[in-house]
Amino acid sequence: MGEEPLGMGAQVVAGITDNMWNKATSCIRKLRLRRGRKRKLKIVYNMTKAKLSYILALRWRL
Repeated sequence: MGEEPLGMGAQVVAGITDNMWNKATSCIRKLRLRRGRKRKLKIVYNMTKAKLSYILALRWRL
């Protein structure tokens, strides 16, 4: 009875974002293998992280 109403929803959202994050990091790893340029890698990483946090913010509004 003391459970939060958003408990299950939060778990589902966390699962979705974990899956997306794993895909993003695998793409970053592929880029790292192809190119040795750390600067571009950082930009891609930051953009991906920003996109994921934006998606999370949208999910929590719903």
